[in-house]
Amino acid sequence: LVVKKLKSRHYPPFEIKGHGSVMSVIWYTIKSLIIMILLYLVLIPFYFIPIVNIIAFNLPAYYFFHKRLVFDVGSTINTKKEYLQIKSIVCNQIRFRTFLMYLLTLIPFVGIFFPLFFVIYLSHIFMKESVELRM
Repeated sequence: LVVKKLKSRHYPPFEIKGHGSVMSVIWYTIKSLIIMILLYLVLIPFYFIPIVNIIAFNLPAYYFFHKRLVFDVGSTINTKKEYLQIKSIVCNQIRFRTFLMYLLTLIPFVGIFFPLFFVIYLSHIFMKESVELRM
């Protein structure tokens, strides 16, 4: 709903070509969740080291946050081929921005209200790159 509204307001000639089905989304979520749990288990020794434990606790959560948010926005806007191409082109830019978004969610009450803005922000990135890619 948010992506469609953004498209109609800022990218009218742009065509949304989403990919995936409910089962592919469920599979991607389960796969990301399993990797997150494995990361939590692998990082157990670091939970007892001061300062390092902050990173060890947040790394798996950030992984899941990043994967789900990028997949949600990217699969709604692009075909699978375009999604993978855009991820390879601007992967570090997206990773840095989702990291800043994740840091914002750690602030109390911000994590409640800002996810909508995160989707809008990433949608702009994906649509801008899609327009450039399709030209």
